Amino acid sequence: MGIINSIASLPVPFLSLLLPFAVSMIIFALRLYHRIIRNKTGRVVKLKDRVLRIVFLAVFTVNVVMTLLVWLNFTEKGTVFYILSSNGWTNTIGGESKIRALLQIDAIGALSAVMMGLVAFSAALAALTDRKNLLSPTKAAFFMLTLCGIQGIFYSNGLAALLLFILFGQVGASGLYRGVPSGTKDLKRSMWYYSSRVLLLMMFFAGTAILMDKYSTDNIAILSNRMVSGPQELLAFILLVVPLLFLFLKNSAYVTDSSCRCFFGIRAQAAFFVIFRVIFSLYGSMPGLEKIPALFLLLGLLGLCSSLLLTPLSYDPVSFTEKMELYLKSLMLITLGLSLNGTYLAESMAKYGVSSIESMVSIWMLYLPLSAALSILCVNLKNVEDGHERWHYGCLYSRMPFTAVSLFVVVGVIGGLPPFAGFAAKQFLFRAANEFSSPLMIFVFAISLAILVYSVKYIAGVMFEVKIDRPESSRISEVNIALPLSVIMMVIAVTSFAPGAFFDKGISPAVNTLMNRTQIVSTLMQEGEAK
Repeated sequence: MGIINSIASLPVPFLSLLLPFAVSMIIFALRLYHRIIRNKTGRVVKLKDRVLRIVFLAVFTVNVVMTLLVWLNFTEKGTVFYILSSNGWTNTIGGESKIRALLQIDAIGALSAVMMGLVAFSAALAALTDRKNLLSPTKAAFFMLTLCGIQGIFYSNGLAALLLFILFGQVGASGLYRGVPSGTKDLKRSMWYYSSRVLLLMMFFAGTAILMDKYSTDNIAILSNRMVSGPQELLAFILLVVPLLFLFLKNSAYVTDSSCRCFFGIRAQAAFFVIFRVIFSLYGSMPGLEKIPALFLLLGLLGLCSSLLLTPLSYDPVSFTEKMELYLKSLMLITLGLSLNGTYLAESMAKYGVSSIESMVSIWMLYLPLSAALSILCVNLKNVEDGHERWHYGCLYSRMPFTAVSLFVVVGVIGGLPPFAGFAAKQFLFRAANEFSSPLMIFVFAISLAILVYSVKYIAGVMFEVKIDRPESSRISEVNIALPLSVIMMVIAVTSFAPGAFFDKGISPAVNTLMNRTQIVSTLMQEGEAK
């Protein structure tokens, strides 16, 4: 009872991190024990499949519940800090106690955790219903380790903690990547994957070390209050942001396992979260960074042009999915550039800064379920049926109606069609772009319209045009994607048909968090400054 009471007394955000981490470590320990016993005695000690599936589903279900509790607590109390000191957990800083860990629950982090939790739950359902890629103990452990890493990113207020959770997420993703069938990758590709990730983590570590060495803290709120513009700060900015940009823009490796691909997409989007956490919460409108917004705008425009040129050539579902993801990522980079540019002058902030931040946050939030839905649909269309991949047959609306409807809904959200939530996000973007530069707005609008037309044409071709004659016209089973896609469609439905609640209760508080970093500083420092 003492242990149970001790666990129950822990903060809910910490429990949401502890649960998947602890279960993953237990599974790894059991796997190690199994190998030792098998080598010594020849006896097989194996975790039963039914037990594994129950535990796996329970972890992701409880995680969703806990993220919702964290969000509800934020809506009631506002920004909350959970501080682990030598005297235990507290919500204030002060006294002689030494801080050992700190969790920050603000609007953007709490909302991101809820959205990610729902998407991760759908990915877990995809893993459980996948008959081709069975859930193994090792795969389940890496899933949960990735979940812990990404969840920790949303609740972290320190650069060292961010680095730790990025490491957890990368180890988990690397484990899932290692589990991909060998036919989909070669030695050179694997070496590049692992070596590049090590280099990126070292760069982020170097940026963190520079700031910690100069200011004797890694806390983002405290650093933002102490930092001054200088060569070390600018170098740290580059070392922190460049690896995150790479992880964000890099296409997720295509795998025949939809659940793995979902998690690859979630981890990439977590990188973008860290980017605007570093840019807005840490650096803000620091002198010396005036040219950075133009670089983000340029990257976003190049991405838009690439997606426009390549989308008409996207015949394969994998290529189509990648171009849709590139399009959304490019929009986020454009809104990031406009948002950062708007922070330097009060007039610019009023004209287009707020609208661009609203667009950036809303597109990022919608990207999480959209990316997961595209991953599940893409893998489903790539499955082989009677010697051909399903999408080769065409005229799939009658055989795969749920896939067809879901694909149209996803493209509708991406294209910004009413009544979907993407419509409001696009309106914020067009408004901000028009205030910044009318030619920019016209350019973005024209490319968005062209990509929407090409996307609808592609889907209509796959769903209604006959490409390869098939003797039977029976429906293709969609049981394996019904549950995970239903969860994602529910998320899209809530954001689309209750847009007022989504933007008033979710997006607006998140925007305020990014805009008013001084509020976070004052909240943290209310009882004194961390030593």
